[in-house]
Amino acid sequence: MNAAKFFLLLAIATLPLNAFAVTVTVDDSRCVDATVSRAHEFITNYENYSKLPGARYEKYVPGRGTMPMLTMVKSQARFTAQTAAQTDAFVWVVLQPTNVKDSSVYPRFLIHCVSSFDSAKHFNHTCNLAQDKQHYGLANFVSSLQVTGNSPDCDANQSRLIYRLVLESNSEEVTQVKKAATSLLGPIIGPIVGFFFNEETFFRSYYVNFYDSWAKAL
Repeated sequence: MNAAKFFLLLAIATLPLNAFAVTVTVDDSRCVDATVSRAHEFITNYENYSKLPGARYEKYVPGRGTMPMLTMVKSQARFTAQTAAQTDAFVWVVLQPTNVKDSSVYPRFLIHCVSSFDSAKHFNHTCNLAQDKQHYGLANFVSSLQVTGNSPDCDANQSRLIYRLVLESNSEEVTQVKKAATSLLGPIIGPIVGFFFNEETFFRSYYVNFYDSWAKAL
């Protein structure tokens, strides 16, 4: 092995774990039986997020039955602007993994969410991770929702939703979450539950489930 290759491999080996974090992208486009104003009111009702059915992601585990893999236990908002045309808020989100009582390893993050309500026909809503604030489990979070009423792609009186989420996990912290969730489950159930805490499966499955629940509740 030449010196250049050796030092390259050494540099890779000593990188922090979250340098290899998986980036998860979720895209969704659908028509819903809801007005634009209804969708805007619903997406900015952040306190209600943790009460939606999709806030609790469950999987069937052989030998244990249905288990809640991840549950949103807090979605607390502080608005800096809230008018008919625009909202601006910081939203604190806390997710509780299955079988974990130690809140220090709960995925948690603060996102800055802004909506621009152009008219009764259209609005944009975006959220970004507040990087300078406390966060655990995620290294980045960026979401975008566009809602258009009377879209030619939908039936009459429907609205079109175009959603995109890009998030990046922190591998080291997700590993700690996985250990906490599986350590007391034994040599058979533990690995099965651990499979669902694969980074991509864990976050993609949760947020696909959460957004689908939100859209269907409109």
